[in-house]
Amino acid sequence: MNRQSEAGPDLDFHGLTHPGIVRSLNEDEFLIGHLSKSSRVMFTSLGKVGGLEGFGESDAYLLMVADGVGASADSALASSTAVEVIAEHINAAATCFYNLDVESEHDLIEQFEQAVGEAHQKVIARRGASPSASTTVTIVVLLWPRAYVLHVGASRGYYLHHGRLRRFTRDQTLLEVLLDEGTVAEEDAEGHPHRKVLMKAVGSHDADPSVGVVDFEAGDVLLLCTDGLTRHVDDDSLAEILARNEPADSMCEELLAAALDGGGEDNVAIIVGRMGSA
Repeated sequence: MNRQSEAGPDLDFHGLTHPGIVRSLNEDEFLIGHLSKSSRVMFTSLGKVGGLEGFGESDAYLLMVADGVGASADSALASSTAVEVIAEHINAAATCFYNLDVESEHDLIEQFEQAVGEAHQKVIARRGASPSASTTVTIVVLLWPRAYVLHVGASRGYYLHHGRLRRFTRDQTLLEVLLDEGTVAEEDAEGHPHRKVLMKAVGSHDADPSVGVVDFEAGDVLLLCTDGLTRHVDDDSLAEILARNEPADSMCEELLAAALDGGGEDNVAIIVGRMGSA
């Protein structure tokens, strides 16, 4: 989807998901939406969008990836439930995006946190025989040039700025706790057995999101992804692909190809957003 913002550069978004070459069940989901008083889904891996149809015009965008945890049908249900519920909640609160100022940012972020809390309760209510089924979720709401970020779990957010790749999320894993404590050294982190042990997930014992903001500039490139991409493609390769002067859909396909060529051991969900030209 390519769109000229009234207050910013040409914005080009695309997303995709793939089960990988090892697993048959895809537990990853994504959604890209254009926000106003109602909502229009632009791209999503969900088969049904329900109350999300009937969008109008605005310059706010909702970007979201989710990775079901537990390798079961309930895990896939957890990720799809979280994406659907969060999108519907944010859609219902879309009037918050009008006449936004610094004083009202707190109320806006509070709405996002409530959306995650609602998704957490709905995932718990819907899951069946897999009581541990849960999901990561990484959400970006872009009101150019500021992006509001909510993050639970280990799906990541990056952006390329002046040729340098920066990560604006931090994995909420046991390994990160051990690194903070100094129990594990940085040089021992790669391949550590606690790398994938989540401390937070929607539907688990702790779903409180971390919250942040990112201010973009024209020429920046945004990437949201699940760990099916980052376990096979290193940061240098991510930066090299994102630096290419190509549409967002081509970048998504190239990132997916790199993940599959690297082993494709996990499901993959990817969103790329190009913020026009510098």
